[in-house]
Amino acid sequence: MKVGSQELPSRLETYDILKYWQDFNLYVYQFLVHEGTSEQPSKDLLTAAGGWSRASRDEIWVFDQGSWRKDSGLWQEVQKANWNDVILDEDFKTTLQKDVFGFFSSERVYLELQIPWKVSYSLDVPMHT
Repeated sequence: MKVGSQELPSRLETYDILKYWQDFNLYVYQFLVHEGTSEQPSKDLLTAAGGWSRASRDEIWVFDQGSWRKDSGLWQEVQKANWNDVILDEDFKTTLQKDVFGFFSSERVYLELQIPWKVSYSLDVPMHT
């Protein structure tokens, strides 16, 4: 059994995270253990950890092989993208740009109306026979 300990901010207590390997398999069980009777410090820690893991930090969420993951490499590549690299009819590209820029400038309106701030595009190309 391997035991690790992490000192946390002063408002939280010290926690031990225990890792247990079973039958030479890669199963890992992690336990959050602390001394005391209050559950609140544990709830605070788990809430903070969940918030940290959900936050985006120069990453894009990618659905890959049945699960979601964050990809910072893809985010870095997207930052290099330029509208000059998009090959579309100029009128259509201009209309698409206006829509995209309008969406990104409208977050406040979505929040006021309590509508999820998200958009998706599906660009279909006709098949040539």
